[in-house]
Amino acid sequence: MNTEGQQPPPAVVHRALASPTRLRLLEVLRDAETPRSVQALADALDLHPNTVRNHLGILTNAGLVAVSIATRGGRGRPQHLFVARCSTSGPGDREGYEVLAGLLADRVVRDHDDAEHLVEQATMAWAREQVVSSDVGADARPALQRLGELLERLGFTTRFDQANDAEVVLVSEGCPLTPLAEHSPRIACSFHRGVVRGVLGAGDGKVSLDAFEADPEERRCHGRLRIAS
Repeated sequence: MNTEGQQPPPAVVHRALASPTRLRLLEVLRDAETPRSVQALADALDLHPNTVRNHLGILTNAGLVAVSIATRGGRGRPQHLFVARCSTSGPGDREGYEVLAGLLADRVVRDHDDAEHLVEQATMAWAREQVVSSDVGADARPALQRLGELLERLGFTTRFDQANDAEVVLVSEGCPLTPLAEHSPRIACSFHRGVVRGVLGAGDGKVSLDAFEADPEERRCHGRLRIAS
């Protein structure tokens, strides 16, 4: 059982979110303005309360849901109320990114032959939504700044080495997807390429990804970025 302040292993979180029903349950809790009872959640999802109670136990154990006991007068069993928990551990979006990566990788690799392409395209779309196009289109510096900021949020340590006037080398270390990279390194790299291409694609093409190399064992990636004249 997960306790307050104790971070569950990533695999526990992945398994908790692998169920469409639990994803729907978590979405209802996140949209709710106040804590919800088992019966209220069962009514919202048209499920039996015992089914909802079991799913809530898994989400709670994964640290995604918190439970409290409502105080009320009279006899009877005290009512338990549930609320979605916000992540409080890890740098920025790292935990959410790792969970998302693990979930998508498990589903996509199992169901599609072109998993790498699909993962990269999905991550590109997500990364584009994280930046404002007007902030990355003026020249190369804003684009590189936004890319570095997003990678830092996801848990990387990044730097940009100027190779020449037309080329910059992106060095990203401390890959936040170590568990995924251990068994699906090419999928993990697809996520990273998608982030880079998504941010750069939000601009006007001033900076583009020319080549991408990864060393999963060293948790390090190199991207050769081309700067248009």
